[in-house]
Amino acid sequence: MRGRLRSSCPKTCCPRHAKKDEDKVQLSSLIATRDQLVKLRVSLIGKVHGLFVRHGQKVGREALTSKKGFVRHVASVQWSALEQAELMVIPEGFEPSTY
Repeated sequence: MRGRLRSSCPKTCCPRHAKKDEDKVQLSSLIATRDQLVKLRVSLIGKVHGLFVRHGQKVGREALTSKKGFVRHVASVQWSALEQAELMVIPEGFEPSTY
C-alpha cells in the first residue's frame, strides 16, 4: 500500500523531491555556462594565435593563456589599427587564468 501512495503522489507535493530537481537544474545551468565560457576562451586564444601566425610569429597557444604572456607577446608585434582594436577588445572578453 505504501508504494501505491508514493507512486500516485506527484513530485510537486513532495518538497524534498522538488528541491532535488531544482538543485539539478541549477547545477546543469552552471555547468552549461562554464562550458560556454571555456569554449569562448579557447576560441579567443585561437583568434589571437591566428593573428600571430598571419604576422609570421611563432607563439605557442599556451603562451597566450596567462595574462602576463598575453600582454608580453601582443606588445612585441606591430599591429594594424584594426588588429589593435581587436586585441584591445579580446582581453575584456576573458581573463585568461580564471576558468
